[in-house]
Amino acid sequence: MTTILQLQAAIKEARERLGDQHISTQVHAGLVDVVRAVPPESGRGRYTVTVLRADMTAAEAVAFLDAMQ
Repeated sequence: MTTILQLQAAIKEARERLGDQHISTQVHAGLVDVVRAVPPESGRGRYTVTVLRADMTAAEAVAFLDAMQ
């Protein structure tokens, strides 16, 4: 069973490997989306969220993050 700690570690490793601090995840209905969430330049307002892959289990999200290049 994949834990939240494994998911957090995979996000951190993907950010470091890709040099992109905007890689993250969002959860809905128990499924995980891997996203790129960019804050507004002004520092206020809504983030621009781009879904990179949607509707995965936590284990699938970890595998996707590990495979990102």
